[in-house]
Order: sequence, then structure tokens, then C-alpha cells
Amino acid sequence: MPTLLPKKGREWTDEEEAEIARLRAACGDGEHKILECGHTDEGDPWCIIYDQPHHRTVVHIARIDRRYVVIVPPKGSSWIATMKAAVDLAIAHISPAQAF
Repeated sequence: MPTLLPKKGREWTDEEEAEIARLRAACGDGEHKILECGHTDEGDPWCIIYDQPHHRTVVHIARIDRRYVVIVPPKGSSWIATMKAAVDLAIAHISPAQAF
């Protein structure tokens, strides 16, 4: 079955928002890891997970040109076909016990 490309636009779709909710839940109570979302100057939506005690970005997900990119510093970036797969990868990185 072919993978459908995400829609263009500034806002996350309802399906993407549901995946972001899974990511937010994986952050726990927000005391140590927080999730923030925004848009680039070009209008591409993004979200990051920030580790407050260590003052660093843990993972960054963005939709660029109808594709998803997951950036895990300092490991690098991966282009992912679906938002679910992007969030699965992010959750595996921030909380391996909760992955999948």
C-alpha cells in the first residue's frame, strides 16, 4: 500500500496532533522534559522536546516539503515517511520503555 504524503500547510493535521499527543504523554509531567511546537519562517510546523535540567534539545520533529524529519542531537537527522513513524522514533529515543 503506498504511503500518502502529508498535506501542505502551516498547521498540524488532526492525525498529526494525535501523534504529538503521544509524544507529549511520553514527556511525562513536564518537570524534566517539555514539548514545544511552532512554525518556521516558511510556515513549516515543528515540535521539540527539551530537557530542562540539562538545557538541551533532545529531539526535533518537523514537516518540511510534505515530509517529516526527525533530528536527534548529536546523532543527526532522519527523513521519515509518516508522522507515526517519526513519533515512534522520538519516543524510542526519549523513553525506550514506552516505545511502540
